[in-house]
Amino acid sequence: MDSLSRRRFLVPLLLVLNAFFIFFYRPPRGPNSAPTLPNISPVDSFSRFEGYAECGITAPDLYERPPSVGEGNGPYCPIRSTLLKAMSEGGRHGFDAPFVGKGCTYKWFSTDEICMILERFDTVVFIGDTMLRNIYGAFNILLRQNQALGAISQWEMSDHELNACRCDAQFTNPRCHLHFLRNSTHFTLLDPLSKRPSPSLCPSGTAPDHYYVPITSSPVSMSTLATLASFLYSSDEHPEQKLVPIIFHIGLSLSFSWPQTVEIINAISAVLEEITPMIRYRPLLWLNPAAAGHLKPPGVILQQGNEALWGFSKEMEKQAKRKGWEVLGMWNATVQADSWDGSNYGEN
Repeated sequence: MDSLSRRRFLVPLLLVLNAFFIFFYRPPRGPNSAPTLPNISPVDSFSRFEGYAECGITAPDLYERPPSVGEGNGPYCPIRSTLLKAMSEGGRHGFDAPFVGKGCTYKWFSTDEICMILERFDTVVFIGDTMLRNIYGAFNILLRQNQALGAISQWEMSDHELNACRCDAQFTNPRCHLHFLRNSTHFTLLDPLSKRPSPSLCPSGTAPDHYYVPITSSPVSMSTLATLASFLYSSDEHPEQKLVPIIFHIGLSLSFSWPQTVEIINAISAVLEEITPMIRYRPLLWLNPAAAGHLKPPGVILQQGNEALWGFSKEMEKQAKRKGWEVLGMWNATVQADSWDGSNYGEN
């Protein structure tokens, strides 16, 4: 696969993460309430990443920097609600072009700035099926500054596996999914290949723990709910409420059945209400599904095509907001992006 093809895959995943960082950044209220971190040029952002030349993904492939701004917020969304609306309703000026928001846009953050934002939280939890698994993989690529192997536990893999799972293959090769990182403790161990730690690049002790919790069926198991509950307490002896952002999506694994999905979101919400009744302690984000690509198999178009996705998205937006979740739509962000199988997206 040539470098142009590889560059097409990171947008749907890393774009969402840039939005998450703004979503989680809670600045003081006021006329200039948008994040005040400097707008770093994305030109140099990926050049320091391992695998930069090999994987062929540059930051300008993903992000279109707006013109320089004067006072105030300029082109950047001032608050979360306008950000989520702009990202949900934005689009691309051409197939695989950088995604831009509608009416306002988001900032590009360096890894150092991402770490600064994450310091506000005790734990970050990603819950869901394959789309969330891949987004969590992209999250680790940013934190580890490693395009080639940042989503997987390369220190546990053979040379043959490493060669088969580099760059985009982390996401598109099913055999590589067995090595996907599931939580931040997976890369705090020594890397036997290089004899050095393989952590995120956030300063030690500042970044929160983060986890991916897979859910692929309904009803959700009691053990999964117990795992989620454990993330919201410091310990049994000191049951302090923790500031734990939760990002949730499930769709493809349930063939976009909104009644089954509502059962899961109700179960998760019940755990949250029991442990953290104050809304300020639970930043919650529901992700609506990505668009169906042209390679979607004909046999599943009725259940998984864009018409079905649109109905599912509208219903889940309504149901999620009833439970106090904020909603980010993914259809516009992915409808003009390349999907390798019609359902999933790779590293770009």
